[in-house]
Amino acid sequence: MSAARLVPAVVLLVVLAGCAGLPGGGPATTATTTDAPEGTTEPTAGSTTATTATTTVTASPEFPAGLSADGVTDAGTVLDTHRATLLGSSFGYGFTRSVNRSGAGVLPLNQTFRVGYEGDTEITYMEKYGTAPNAPAVVYAEGALLFRQYRSDDPAYRYGFERAADGDADPALGFSGPSESLRSLLAAGDWAYAGQHEVDGTTVLQFQAAGSSDDAYRDFAGTAMISVNGTITDLAATYVRAESAAAPVQVTVTYAVQQGVGAPAEPAWVASIPQLSVRAGETPAVVELRNEGGATVEAGTTASAFLVGNSTRVIERNLTLPTELGPDSSLYVYPVSSGNRTSLEVATEPPAADDVASVAEPRFVLEGVDDVRVDLGLEADAWD
Repeated sequence: MSAARLVPAVVLLVVLAGCAGLPGGGPATTATTTDAPEGTTEPTAGSTTATTATTTVTASPEFPAGLSADGVTDAGTVLDTHRATLLGSSFGYGFTRSVNRSGAGVLPLNQTFRVGYEGDTEITYMEKYGTAPNAPAVVYAEGALLFRQYRSDDPAYRYGFERAADGDADPALGFSGPSESLRSLLAAGDWAYAGQHEVDGTTVLQFQAAGSSDDAYRDFAGTAMISVNGTITDLAATYVRAESAAAPVQVTVTYAVQQGVGAPAEPAWVASIPQLSVRAGETPAVVELRNEGGATVEAGTTASAFLVGNSTRVIERNLTLPTELGPDSSLYVYPVSSGNRTSLEVATEPPAADDVASVAEPRFVLEGVDDVRVDLGLEADAWD
């Protein structure tokens, strides 16, 4: 299926505003950008550096919710306020997490994000690289539909699915991995207010941490820069996670927000993905395989799928599609019996109930179509 096969794609990393050095340092004063995602309208010739104006202010500030002169009083409220200040705007942020495990070296995880809106639709672009599981990867999302490309395989593979089905997706802010780390660090550190600064006309509050009351965060040190409206503009922290006395783990985390960047453009490779879904048919164990949009799956394409039941085990990993599966069209997959053998059939119309083999508590999983992995499952209770 030429339309649904992988095609070469170049996705250029966006490096968003850097966090201020090591924990204990002052506020970040520079923001560096390189080439933006493919198709963006931002300049892509070389890189630019912008220096912000920073002035120390001594007047007593009005603290956002969850913060006070004593430091962080409610980490959850701080993060909720941070998210609320960014929601509906176009912005980017960078997140790094480096784990130095004794005897195993450094395991880096670096992520850059771009978030914007077209009307009420959130558009998100994320690039992850490093040695974390399933890294490096690129994710692009439009509203509820998320497309992912893993580059650790050769060739890279990609798929699309509903955002709600993905554990690391956050409908309010793109992706929740960094958000959860921020929440944990704000809750763990013994933060104290350390003054305020005027940065490009915005008052930013500085908080320092030199310890933690949580035993899981030994030797904790950090700096957080939070604007008076509640946006966490920069955060940097280090701590030791003691998995055992003989194997301490040094963790370094940085986070920085850059506001005013444009919404990310759709990468060219997204159009090559068929936006597939699976639904329960009217007859138990009958599955409707539907193309919600995107690339057409050509006739003769191989689909990898299986159907499993408690009393009858049906496995068919290579199904040949009898006709093309274009946008807004469906095919139907169902079990059939032939002698002592049960297999799967693919048809262009829903089958008659008498043609469907009985399968108790069926579970259907579509793993891939040609070289596009989709990872879509359907459980027995869908037919209830």
